[in-house]
Amino acid sequence: MEQAIPATQPPEDDTPALERHYLLLPGAGLAYCRIPKAANSSVRFLLAKQFRLASPDPGLRPNQDRYWLTLPAAQAVTLTAADYAALPADRRPWCFTLVRNPVARLYSAWNNKVIENRALSRRFLDMGVTSGMGFDAFVDRVAASPDESCDIHVRSQMAILAGNGRLLPDFIGRVEKITADWSHIRYELRARRGLRLPALPHKNARAEVQADIAQRIAPDVLRKIAARYRADFEQLYPGLLDRIP
Repeated sequence: MEQAIPATQPPEDDTPALERHYLLLPGAGLAYCRIPKAANSSVRFLLAKQFRLASPDPGLRPNQDRYWLTLPAAQAVTLTAADYAALPADRRPWCFTLVRNPVARLYSAWNNKVIENRALSRRFLDMGVTSGMGFDAFVDRVAASPDESCDIHVRSQMAILAGNGRLLPDFIGRVEKITADWSHIRYELRARRGLRLPALPHKNARAEVQADIAQRIAPDVLRKIAARYRADFEQLYPGLLDRIP
């Protein structure tokens, strides 16, 4: 069994919570890289419950980024991709993540954040996104916005996963086969750390549906999505590029 790897919160680091995609649990000896709109809320709720983590602020919930900043460093440390990549190899625990088909992820972000939500984030407003705008117009705004200017829900997945020229997580599961991939994550943590994680609850049904969403999107819009998220397609879903007309 691997030993727990200590970690400390970077001193005087004022990086916003939403930019800290890497969640380290020092006592458990594991790390999770969160990808918004890829079963992220379900994973964070499960980790908080499994390891009995409780924020001193009763108004915060595990699916909120600030929740993790309120926990003691002995329980949880949150890092940016750059900070995680800079950790010495012997201080990086086994890290997993879940990714999602870029088309389905973008559509889900639009439906949830632009159509269902009453208020838009500051980043979406700065991108020129407006409440209730159509999907095609939303794609245009995302395509015109570089990752560093994007709301995290539409930032490319590779911008979060890569650092120092390589993929940072040790295992990349896919939402489209979440049952099998979560079983593998459970196996790895049981073998490496003696941890027994439960099955992942299906809190968000949208995380596993919309497999055929591309069939309902105009070809020219699909091409814009493919161009905007080319790195995601090439590195994470290479077979899907051939299906875009």
